[in-house]
Amino acid sequence: MRRAWVTSVALSWVLAEACGDSAHKDVQPGPGSDAAILPDGSTEGGLDGGVDSGSGGDSGSGSGGDSGSGSGGDSGSDGGITATGLLLFSVSPGAVGLSGTGVASAQPHPESSIFGASAPGTGASAGMNQRVVSASALGLLVTDTVDAFSALVPDPASAVYLFSVPNGGVQGIAPTRVQREAASRSDFVGADVFFSDGTKSFRDLGATGDQYGYNGLVASAASLGLSNPITNPSVSTRDDLTGLLALPLGASVSVVYFSVGSASLGLTGSAVAATAANERGCTVFKSPLDGTSSVAFSCAALGLAPGDELDALAVVGTGAPSKILFSVATGATGLAGSGVAAQSGAGSVIYASTGDSAHTNTVLVDHVGLGLASAASELDALAVLDLAPPAANYTTSCTLALDPLSADAGLGTFFSANDLGNGILLLLGSDAGSDVLLAYDAKSCAFLQRKSVASGALTSGAWTLAPLAGWSASTPFDSAEIWKLDGPTLERRDGSGALVNSYAFSSPPTGDTVSLGYDASTQSLLALIDPGDNPTRYTRLSIARPAAGTPDTQLLDFTSVELDHPCAAGAYLGTNGFGVYYFAQPNATGLEARVCPFSASGELVGLPFTWSPNTQGDTYAMGLSSASGAYILHTGNLNGPFTIEHATLSGVNPVLP
Repeated sequence: MRRAWVTSVALSWVLAEACGDSAHKDVQPGPGSDAAILPDGSTEGGLDGGVDSGSGGDSGSGSGGDSGSGSGGDSGSDGGITATGLLLFSVSPGAVGLSGTGVASAQPHPESSIFGASAPGTGASAGMNQRVVSASALGLLVTDTVDAFSALVPDPASAVYLFSVPNGGVQGIAPTRVQREAASRSDFVGADVFFSDGTKSFRDLGATGDQYGYNGLVASAASLGLSNPITNPSVSTRDDLTGLLALPLGASVSVVYFSVGSASLGLTGSAVAATAANERGCTVFKSPLDGTSSVAFSCAALGLAPGDELDALAVVGTGAPSKILFSVATGATGLAGSGVAAQSGAGSVIYASTGDSAHTNTVLVDHVGLGLASAASELDALAVLDLAPPAANYTTSCTLALDPLSADAGLGTFFSANDLGNGILLLLGSDAGSDVLLAYDAKSCAFLQRKSVASGALTSGAWTLAPLAGWSASTPFDSAEIWKLDGPTLERRDGSGALVNSYAFSSPPTGDTVSLGYDASTQSLLALIDPGDNPTRYTRLSIARPAAGTPDTQLLDFTSVELDHPCAAGAYLGTNGFGVYYFAQPNATGLEARVCPFSASGELVGLPFTWSPNTQGDTYAMGLSSASGAYILHTGNLNGPFTIEHATLSGVNPVLP
């Protein structure tokens, strides 16, 4: 039996665009300066360092500035990125960046610098990055590698993890976003940034199979100004992230914690140079960005053994570090009794350590929680945010004022529930040889209207209503037409269910039709198709509503998007009219659902959340509407009673502000 769930609630997703100068100039502090990274990508203090006039070669001229000849050099001025926030990152050796970016200008050794992008996003448009911390500011040689870095960030009450995975061979568990990105990008995913809060749920409908965490895309390689053969076909190089840090509006950073590749040497007199070669890769250093560094946490303090190598890093605490989150390169041994040792050096696990005399670490989030396919995979970069998922809190309940199965309602058999929008709930059933539609106000449970349609007109395929001129919420079946998708055919029917038009597609959708909805904001029909994947992964189709009078001979086109876990098998709830589309997937035998806000392009634009009914029963509809608020329609069985629970929904926020 098909469940139809609908929603219409606003969700903001605002990412600032770069407002910097056209030359895309960076600022790096020089040695001896009192420097701090600001959210606009500039530095505070110490701007008297040398000037990059060249191709990024670090010569050490001036007081730590970089010099050379060519385009794209760093100016040392206070220009740079202006944005509401900044995503900082480091890259692996061999990264080239897109033309004109800071990574491109830092050739041939961008791996020892930290860069910033002010407009991260999930689209394919080329973005810009700028170098904000040079190798010399960290006390490193330009040939050294920043393997991971962090600032001190507050210990999150509700952690959300930003992370990257290497290019090639690392795929998420189906049907997650990492897995879909890898499949569509020939495994070129090393410069993409994903997110997860580690919450696990069932991949298929109901309480069956194993539970897995989800992941979503928060920043594409292109938006960060990074290169791979997809974003930059002229090169074969695949850029790879090694570190991440998300700076919110108003934040400033004066100390950076970092780790280096085991082959790094450090500048003479630096803590890196003074650390034993077999411990450089597992030691966390810190620098006030003045060309000096010190040891913040030794390998032993983190529960790591000489020869182990950190792959990702996040340092959390208030005033001083209280916890160090990290991942390791596959093959790390860890000290006896540590989480790393227990996991046999699994590289796709987030570990946590207090960095003290306990000399140990524990598993914080495993690869399953992040929606990754294998513990042998690796996390190449990590950042942590504090962001709680939304919550649906029960308020009141009401029973449908007119029992759908009563003689007055005339619904002899109940089939399914749907939603017309604006808080109007529709029920479909049959009685005395005809199909029957009933309409209710989802907020008050008041009965609105009854409509008989031709027998069998709506019981196969999926259907929805679309308003015509003169439509009224008080009589929703008047001045409306019915649309039905049944296999390869889209039908337009009048209010009585009589066939008006039958359209074929230029390239027919493949799979079973699950549901059909109408998006008034785009005048589009939105269909869910089950192509038969295992585990289930629905495809969402967007079909422009054919105008009145369009002949049956007109072939139709559509755009399609695959849905991702935890709503890969979710029912369509509706849209807020501003490009956010909500889906909900039953979890735990229908007693709760995971709800996901997706963009038109199929990206998660906020955290998924769990919505549980106040009382047990089969759920037949869920809605989020400005007219009705949040609600769930459920009944103990097909014979009723039919109850609507109302709830308040709080805290739907974007992952990056």
